[in-house]
Amino acid sequence: MPWKLSIFALLQLLALVGSVVLWPVQPVLAIGSFLLAAIFMCFDIHIFMHECVHHRKNCSPLFNSIASLFIGLPFDGYRLHHYNHHAFENGAADFSTTWKYTGEQRRPYGLLEYSLGWVRQLSRSLNCQQPYPDDALAIRTIKARAHTQKYILMLCLLALLLVSRELFALYLAHVYFGWVFTAMQNYGQHPPGEGADIQTYNHSFYNKLFFNNGLHWEHHHNPGLPWHKLQADEHSQRIDTIHLLNPIFKHRS
Repeated sequence: MPWKLSIFALLQLLALVGSVVLWPVQPVLAIGSFLLAAIFMCFDIHIFMHECVHHRKNCSPLFNSIASLFIGLPFDGYRLHHYNHHAFENGAADFSTTWKYTGEQRRPYGLLEYSLGWVRQLSRSLNCQQPYPDDALAIRTIKARAHTQKYILMLCLLALLLVSRELFALYLAHVYFGWVFTAMQNYGQHPPGEGADIQTYNHSFYNKLFFNNGLHWEHHHNPGLPWHKLQADEHSQRIDTIHLLNPIFKHRS
């Protein structure tokens, strides 16, 4: 796995620190830097953390702890969540499905309801005993690691609260909005709609800059292949706008 993908984690951290430094002198720029940090967090999750989930099955405890701080949730909890997503691909059992299921009926989530309500996905995953059809022992092992990361994250949050309530609130806001953008990106990749399929954005410059992250249909059909090795498939369903923005433009049209 190319570690240059971690550039998004570094940009996320720099933008967040920038918002803290700028706030006393340039509040408007500080807010912009804060939003930029949340967007970088989205790409950090969708590219770097995502690649670690698929291609580093047993990350070191130190990496797991640091990654948990960057995403604001236990890293192995995200691992289980993502394995579930690949197992059920926007179906009823997918924690991150963009559909509302009531018995045999389904209707689409609205973009804002889905994105702002991402915590609902978290609650579904926490209450699920068998998140994906795989070896039960492997699931228990991953869950045990996630519990350890949860306690480490809680201790770090407590320490931050004791140091500064303002920084504590900023961190929580960063995590919330980072996952809002992450959910928006997933909505663009898996839009609810009759006949909708997994969406691919095949723009050469974008995919070069973001390590082929636009090739989402291709990724689902070959999840064992790293991002940078994916190639556009002529059978994929194409969109004309990046996944993060496509739902916004689509809803305006």
